[in-house]
Amino acid sequence: MIKERKKYIILLSVLLTLALTCSVLTSGAETIAGNRDVGGVAYKLSDDGEYYTVVGYSESFPTLTIVSSIDGIPVTKIAESAFKNNFTVNKIEIRAQLTSIGDSAFRSCKNLTTINIPASLTELPFECFYDCTMLSNITLPSTLTYIGDFCFNNCTMLGKLSIPASVTEIGYDAFHGCESILLDVSENPYAQAYATENNINTDFKNTTAYFLLITAAGTLIAFAVVAAIGLIVRAHVKKHPTHDPRIYIKKFFAPIGAFFSFIKKQICRFYKFLLKQLKRLIALIERLIRNARIKAAKKREEKKALESEASSEDSEV
Repeated sequence: MIKERKKYIILLSVLLTLALTCSVLTSGAETIAGNRDVGGVAYKLSDDGEYYTVVGYSESFPTLTIVSSIDGIPVTKIAESAFKNNFTVNKIEIRAQLTSIGDSAFRSCKNLTTINIPASLTELPFECFYDCTMLSNITLPSTLTYIGDFCFNNCTMLGKLSIPASVTEIGYDAFHGCESILLDVSENPYAQAYATENNINTDFKNTTAYFLLITAAGTLIAFAVVAAIGLIVRAHVKKHPTHDPRIYIKKFFAPIGAFFSFIKKQICRFYKFLLKQLKRLIALIERLIRNARIKAAKKREEKKALESEASSEDSEV
């Protein structure tokens, strides 16, 4: 009975293993659709057998490598939307001498931080790195001539990026939404004009990093000053244990209190001066109104006198 159970268990194990193997093979075939799979990247051979094109990824690995060749046949292209919406990969190493990258090839790779662009490329296409919100480590080659529309749109973590002198065209909103970007356009007057026209930061002093650096430096200086004062007070109290520590607090805050007292006095004097001038202005306006009323009254009296004289002359006639 026990032997039969063992046989059934062994047979069941074999069947499960075969089922899992078939499932993996079927799944792999469906994922890469009959293409060549190397290290989690799917490649498709051209009809003439001259080159391979990266068409997608078959495994969600944190790091993916695009090889330079397969069986001696070079990898030269990345297809449109090849890595789109890959939320796992954070680094892509391109060893191939690519000649082209398709539109939206790396769009919405939310965790992609690092990628290298080979020197064989001359163009970065439409929405190439659109919404790659964690992308921060990328260098543009000196062979690059074109950066497409929305290429780096919403790459919020993209920091310093040097635009090589070879770039002659940058598309619409190529860097829109890149809140932390600092474009180095020192070698490219066209890129400098583009940055100015599109309000893209080219000055380190306007970056978030500079603000954080200044804030951190100020905080450290403040801590250092407070620590130094604390050490001085502590040493003095240790040397003179009978002294009241509140004396030092009063001495520390006395200049601050004197400064605010001085400011308060100056503000009071300023308001008193304004009030005095306002009173003078009101008195002047009242005097002008009174004089105007007196003049009007005199004119009315003169008019009545002239009218009475004219009526008396008419009666005599």
